[in-house]
Amino acid sequence: MNDFVIDETFEIEQTAMRLLSAHDHSISQLRHKLLKRNYAADEIEQVLEELQQRNLLNDQRYAEYYVSFRSARGYGPVRIQQELREKGISEQLAESALQSLEDEWHTILNDALHKKFGQRPALNFAERAKRARFLEYRGFASWMIRQHLFEN
Repeated sequence: MNDFVIDETFEIEQTAMRLLSAHDHSISQLRHKLLKRNYAADEIEQVLEELQQRNLLNDQRYAEYYVSFRSARGYGPVRIQQELREKGISEQLAESALQSLEDEWHTILNDALHKKFGQRPALNFAERAKRARFLEYRGFASWMIRQHLFEN
């Protein structure tokens, strides 16, 4: 029985390393993927702890990477924070990662808007409303949208 536990732990670690080599995961994501493969929960936790100690699995690093990745694609802080929550990242880590771009959100919003609608200004209320819906879907805060579209 003891050999089985050692073999299973080794197999879990190999599976986790394979998943992490494809791309970074949050602890929660990796746990979920390993549980879906019907490994023992206590063995999974042991492997996850070991990976964290070796700094191969780090939620803070994952959150920072994810914020950078999604913001570069034109998504705003509200949406990114929700996505991080769904991936099991704590509110505190998500806030910390999002704050690293605090001074850049208006630029990211502007770039997303220009990529979608070009350089021409919104000429009427209906056009501004259409752009506001787009930005809201992208995850920008309503105060940012209002400031950018309706107060300029």
